[in-house]
Amino acid sequence: MKIFSVFEELGLADEILKGAFAYGFSQPSKIQQDAIKIIASGANIILQSRNGTGKTAAFIIGMLQKIINQSKNTNQSSCGSHNIGALCGKGVVEAKPGQTHSIEAIILSPTRDLALQTFGVFQGLAQFTSIKGYCAVGQEGSIAEDIKEVRKCNILFGTAGRVLHLIRELKQAFSTVHGIVVDEADRIVESGFSLPVQGICERLKAAKPQFVFVSATLPDEVQPFFQEYAPDAKAILVPQQELALERISQYYIPAGKDRFNRMCDVFGAVSISQAVVFANKKETVEEVGRNLQRHEFPAVVVHGALPQTERNKRLSDFFSGKSRILVSTDVCARGIDAVHVNLVVNYDAPHTAEEYLHRIGRGGRFGKTSTAITFVNPGESTRAQGLYSAFGRTLKEWK
Repeated sequence: MKIFSVFEELGLADEILKGAFAYGFSQPSKIQQDAIKIIASGANIILQSRNGTGKTAAFIIGMLQKIINQSKNTNQSSCGSHNIGALCGKGVVEAKPGQTHSIEAIILSPTRDLALQTFGVFQGLAQFTSIKGYCAVGQEGSIAEDIKEVRKCNILFGTAGRVLHLIRELKQAFSTVHGIVVDEADRIVESGFSLPVQGICERLKAAKPQFVFVSATLPDEVQPFFQEYAPDAKAILVPQQELALERISQYYIPAGKDRFNRMCDVFGAVSISQAVVFANKKETVEEVGRNLQRHEFPAVVVHGALPQTERNKRLSDFFSGKSRILVSTDVCARGIDAVHVNLVVNYDAPHTAEEYLHRIGRGGRFGKTSTAITFVNPGESTRAQGLYSAFGRTLKEWK
């Protein structure tokens, strides 16, 4: 595969290049080099890459370029079959991508928080284009408002359930969709995500849209779904042993009732820029958050039971640095980009190796170093090793 060391070599439109540079990119990451041109070409693709390597920007830039390419092809076709002076001559405005306000692509996320964050990346990258986007998630505005705004957009971002509802309400508006991105595609095996995703794919597959499946981990259970909707997909995969981020130092601590105090000891031993603490239940998250605040740690708590507006506010406090510690359930284990996180604590051990990888991937992003520590109950060190052995490595005990 040809290596593209700079964005200019990827054949991107000037307005996309300007957006990428303004967003802070200087050169494409490996996954962006491999994937952007394939996505822009309209080919089906399965895209796997480690956390923090630029997957989100890869599929957004690729889809933006694809829309621009198709707009150019449409204009050229129109000019070729009609009087050129009448359609494309001086004094006539040529149609630009984004001016037609037809839905051309859908970007699906498993959670509201990830959908909103992905939409934010789009807003930065597309700011110099005329391509319009909209994000539809539950609890954010009414369905009537979504219906109104969807008619004005070219790329629709959202949770699968909300998007499926909109497709049912506005079937004709989605007849122009030619690209579907499923982010965190390994979640397809979970019924809460798989059923609406499958409903969307079934309703739109007659138009033969491009499918882009994206995730850091791709268990065998998702392969039948890929085969059904994109059997010819090109696959960019990472060997299992390379998935665990090299820049993350990973440890476990045998701990029982004293784990909170042990965690405070870790906070004292590690110079923290920002930290994320994961627990399996919202009750534990609330308790840990209260205890941290009582000990005067600048902590904020996030879990799925909070109203979306409150979650957004708390996450904003964390991203801005107002709060340095985020305590959360797995609702924040995927796709949440906080550049300064250099410590991840699994207050409760995750249930699967895939979730372990997604959690610790909140740190060590974009080439930075981080530490990940997993607390396990006495006698459960074998379980901790099992989480990590899937990646061909050994977890060390924190001393």
